[in-house]
Amino acid sequence: MKKTPVTLALATAIALGLPGCAMFKGTDQNGAATATASDKAAGASRFRFNYDVSNRAGVGVLRAFDDRTSTIIQFVDLERQNPAIYDSKGKTLPYNRMGQYAIVSGLHPWLAVTVLGEQAIVTNNGYDAADPAAQVSALRASETESAAKLAATEAELERAKKELAQVQAQLAQRDADTEAINRQLDVIETRINGLAAKLVRVPFGFDSTAFKPSALMSAWLIPAAQKAQQVNIIGHTDAIGTTTANQKIATGRALAARAYLVQNGVPANKIRVSGKASGDFIADNTTEAGRAKNRRVDIELIGHGSTSTVAVK
Repeated sequence: MKKTPVTLALATAIALGLPGCAMFKGTDQNGAATATASDKAAGASRFRFNYDVSNRAGVGVLRAFDDRTSTIIQFVDLERQNPAIYDSKGKTLPYNRMGQYAIVSGLHPWLAVTVLGEQAIVTNNGYDAADPAAQVSALRASETESAAKLAATEAELERAKKELAQVQAQLAQRDADTEAINRQLDVIETRINGLAAKLVRVPFGFDSTAFKPSALMSAWLIPAAQKAQQVNIIGHTDAIGTTTANQKIATGRALAARAYLVQNGVPANKIRVSGKASGDFIADNTTEAGRAKNRRVDIELIGHGSTSTVAVK
């Protein structure tokens, strides 16, 4: 028979004095063979004896142990007993024979041994830790799985970082666009506020330069003129008479309005005056009613608010 590494190891162990040889000195209270101190020392580096066997006497089993790769069962007379060995799933296991020893490949949590209708159960008490090679393999598999999970997590983290960077870039661009739009709106608003004006029209009697707004108009005009950035006053006539006379009257009306505003707290440095002898009529100048409307001053309040016209009747 060709010797496997297990049988060679067992043969070496027997030569060193393991059970079944000269150094196998006695039995325990159940009739199982016991090893001497020399026995244990010789097999300590490879063989493990943490097995229980039920019904030893019924099947003729002395004891069981393993060499970390195979399970070994020692019989009183293996050839005569010719046992059948099953695993935990009921599968018949083949085994090699060497003297009293049945050598089953692999490590098992338990084995059933049947001899002539009798059965014994061989229990491996250290099965969970019995296979260092399996433990190393499981550890490496766990490490590989952990490494794979870590790599996947890192890849997902990188993807998340890129997505975050894209969103931040989009938000930054949006903020920049919004800021640019706001700046444009500010410029437009400033222009609107600067250009917006309220146009106040105060009428005059024929050939008169007396500025006499109503009490209601004064109550509104004076604070509005004080708040305005600039006040433009333009005097107008109905163009009846000579141009020289009308120009003097138009200018006089504008100056009268200026004097009124200054007297009521409007800074003189923001008031501009001018007179227009003819033209810019706002009504039909061929009728008396139309000419009465054309005799007026236009007071333009720059930077006051939205454009509108207020007329005093």
